[in-house]
Amino acid sequence: MPGTTELARLCYTMSMTDPYGSPSYRTTDTSPGLWLGLSIAATLFCCMPLGIVGIVFAAMAMDANSRGDYGLAEERAARAKNWTIGAIVLGLIVLVLYICLVANRVNASNY
Repeated sequence: MPGTTELARLCYTMSMTDPYGSPSYRTTDTSPGLWLGLSIAATLFCCMPLGIVGIVFAAMAMDANSRGDYGLAEERAARAKNWTIGAIVLGLIVLVLYICLVANRVNASNY
């Protein structure tokens, strides 16, 4: 008899079939909800405008995923990923520039 995790996976796979009876083999590892949390963190700590766009696309991906439109959910999740990574990169660039500016002022005041 299969274990509980194997049984749950089997039931999940059986429920994820297309109308013609063939399994879709979609795993839950690519859930678009992952980018919502990271987008919120990027909005709070890195770059607010880009992070907000990431939040919107992540919410749209979660909505499409809950409706069963997995293709649209993956597209929206990819856009959320791009905007979130852009927000993080831009926030890090601004942080490095700020540190360089402060370090330059400290060195200039010593002379």
